Amino acid sequence: MFGSKAFFTALVLLHVVQFSDGKTWWKRHDGFCNRKSSNCGAECNVNSDCQDGECWKDKDDCVAKGHCNAKSNNCGDECSLKMDCPGGDCWADQDDCGTSSGYCNAASMNCGAWCNSVNAFCPGGECWKEREDCGGTPTGDHIVGTYIGALPGGTYAPSLSSVPSEVNYMLLGFAKDPSYTGKFVAFSEWGRLGITYNSITSDKAANPGRKYMISIGGSANFGGTFGISGGMSFSQWVDNADNSISGIVNSYNADGVDIQFEGGTSDPDFSTAITQLAQRFKARGFLVSVGPFRGYDGTWNDYISLPLNDVDYVFCQFYANDLQSVDSVVRDITSAAMELGSWEKLIVGFNSNNRIPSPSTALQAVYQLKSSLKGTFTWSAEDSQSNSPPYCIEKNSANILNNNQQPGSCNW
Repeated sequence: MFGSKAFFTALVLLHVVQFSDGKTWWKRHDGFCNRKSSNCGAECNVNSDCQDGECWKDKDDCVAKGHCNAKSNNCGDECSLKMDCPGGDCWADQDDCGTSSGYCNAASMNCGAWCNSVNAFCPGGECWKEREDCGGTPTGDHIVGTYIGALPGGTYAPSLSSVPSEVNYMLLGFAKDPSYTGKFVAFSEWGRLGITYNSITSDKAANPGRKYMISIGGSANFGGTFGISGGMSFSQWVDNADNSISGIVNSYNADGVDIQFEGGTSDPDFSTAITQLAQRFKARGFLVSVGPFRGYDGTWNDYISLPLNDVDYVFCQFYANDLQSVDSVVRDITSAAMELGSWEKLIVGFNSNNRIPSPSTALQAVYQLKSSLKGTFTWSAEDSQSNSPPYCIEKNSANILNNNQQPGSCNW
């Protein structure tokens, strides 16, 4: 790779450490390099000193807007060793030292949920990772979703283009299986509500990060019950469901399927049928989510008992459990994450039409859990458009999760 003279020069400037995974960490004589990125600028020559790494500034280079290592004691007031980086093992911007929005060393145990497996993410415990490489959620990559198009309470859907850009997941309610034969049909009112292939395509062009999901099932009171018609084989139902739902996804230029049956989830065929459908949808390149709810007669246990390997997200409703205080919301969400076994798939849902927790309570809970949450969603866009201010749950969620902002005013 180097000529002999160049290699000797490099050895003078660089200290090389070989990890157990065979990768190399390059340390410059007056700084540190993280081999992940290429943002070293003039202080670290990417091609020679950092080997595709990021230069971690040390000593004189550690300024207010730079990075610091509290363990080195070279950063002055920028990182408080005791307050910001307990144990001294986190690399971070000065305002994020030791928090989820900074950088972390999986060996330190000071990085919260983002670095939770040294063996999986940081072999040997010496690999400095950006948080998206430690099992966490990078800034700007959180989910803010809403259900739309189900005519809740007879309320018409807002135009797709009027939904604010902070919303990056639109869940279309609902496609149903009225004959219990797996032959799902799209909601007949979508066209009248302006939900069409063309309107979705246009909206996705205007909001490149926005995803559309065809949600199947819905309330048990309105045809959202899973079942297989007598006399029909299990395999035929799965084939029919795969073909009919995939056809709906493609006919609306959607990106995936949200499985949201609220009835029939205790049916002995439910687990196997949904597992096989999720596998088939992933094979087609679709996003896949499931939509349980916690509370009275909730479907939570039926969904989390499924093998979730082929499920990207769990959109769980937290508005059926009479959660009146911030602490009760935090506890219930945390319990759900522990039962699920991970924060990475859990998207927490709140109601934007007078079902507790109130918007202010919900948002305070989101703020307390911001370092762990993957995202939020609302039921529904039809109601959110009338909140005060409009879409305040969605907008506040985005500001909390992506920008670390305190929640603002929000009322039903």
